[in-house]
Amino acid sequence: METIVLNVPKVGNSLSFDYSVYLAAKLYEDALLSAGQASAVAKFFVPLQPKKKDK
Repeated sequence: METIVLNVPKVGNSLSFDYSVYLAAKLYEDALLSAGQASAVAKFFVPLQPKKKDK
């Protein structure tokens, strides 16, 4: 994956908003990233577990 660096100016209380999560969600929504790539952009990992079959 190519690395792109964005310098976002600090505006007001921007520390409470994580731009990487918004960017990852938007790129995933537009089908430009897979779920795994989006989680890497957002810098978090959500383990995917197969559904258990009810008996």
